[in-house]
Amino acid sequence: MINRIALLVIAGLAPLALLLLWPKVRDHFTTAEMSLVVIRQPREEVLILGRMKRAGTEPFSLQTLLIEEPGKDRYRRLVSLDAENRFELTLGKPVSGAYRASLLLDKAAGAASVPEKWLTTPQLALDAAGSTSLKRVTAREYDGLRLLTAISVCAAVWIALLVMCARARIRPARPSEPSPEQVSSG
Repeated sequence: MINRIALLVIAGLAPLALLLLWPKVRDHFTTAEMSLVVIRQPREEVLILGRMKRAGTEPFSLQTLLIEEPGKDRYRRLVSLDAENRFELTLGKPVSGAYRASLLLDKAAGAASVPEKWLTTPQLALDAAGSTSLKRVTAREYDGLRLLTAISVCAAVWIALLVMCARARIRPARPSEPSPEQVSSG
C-alpha cells in the first residue's frame, strides 16, 4: 500500500513541482531578458528595460537595440550596460500605435552568411488614449544546453524513482519463517 502511495506521489507530484518551481528557477537559465513597459507614475513614459547574462558580456559594454515606435522608422540605438549588466532606455510619452524593441544578441561575423540574432519583444499596442490592456511585454532567451541538461537529469531521477517503486511493488513478498506453532504441529 505504501509503495502505491509513493508511486502516485512520484508520478503525480514531480511534474507539478517542476511547473510550480519554474518561475523561481527560470532566472538561472535566462541569458537575456528585455521588456517594453508603459508606466504612469510619476509621469507617463514608455521604457525599454533589459539585462544580459550571456557569457562574455562585460559590465558597461555597449549593446544594440532596434526600436519600432509609432510614426517613426525603425532605428538602432546603442545602450550601455550598468555594473549588473542591466540597461534602461526611455522612449518618451506614450502615443497611439505599436511599439516593439529588439536586442542584438549575436552580431554577424564580417561577410559570413550567419545572420544577426535578435531577441524581440511582442508588440505593445496603445490605443488613441495611450492606454493598453498590457502594461508590459517581455522576451527572454534561455541557455538551451543548460536547460536541456537540467531537464534530462530531472527526468532520469524521476524515472529511476518510478522504477524503484514499481520493482518494490512487483517483487514477491519473502516467505516468512514458520512460527513455532507450525513447526511443532508439522
